[in-house]
Amino acid sequence: MADSNEDKNYYNAPDNKDDLKKDTKSENERYFQLDEGYDRRVYENDWKNVIKIIVVLIIFYGFNILFWWGMVVFGTCFADEAMWFNVAVFIFINLYIAGMLISGHFYSDKLKRWEFYQEKIND
Repeated sequence: MADSNEDKNYYNAPDNKDDLKKDTKSENERYFQLDEGYDRRVYENDWKNVIKIIVVLIIFYGFNILFWWGMVVFGTCFADEAMWFNVAVFIFINLYIAGMLISGHFYSDKLKRWEFYQEKIND
């Protein structure tokens, strides 16, 4: 997307805070006041971005379709091996989730202690 003046006037949304303050003409033409954090690259799409989004979705779901098709074929052709593979994945996932919960618990304790000390220091 080009950052020309014509493009800026078309979208009626400045790129940064300085342009937001300077752009009084488009400010008077707006139906609503833009927030300071408004970024038109996030909230407004042109056709180039729409095509990128569609291509990425096709790639993502194409990979997922191939993966699950492969899992169905694996389970159909090699039932015993697929069962042990799925048991191993199940165990790994449960250990991973337990690890995240334990590390989150310790991080939460550290954060509470840090906030407590920050409050004591600032008082």
